[in-house]
Amino acid sequence: MTLNPILYSEIEVWARLKGICLSAWEVETIKQLDLIFLNVHQEN
Repeated sequence: MTLNPILYSEIEVWARLKGICLSAWEVETIKQLDLIFLNVHQEN
């Protein structure tokens, strides 16, 4: 199974569906956590 990074558009859609207004630092934190997850997953 191939994992791909979360796209900004996917974060935007998720936030809109949840009725959440994310700040820029929150979006970047999500992107960084996603990158960490992908890197850890690749190591295993």
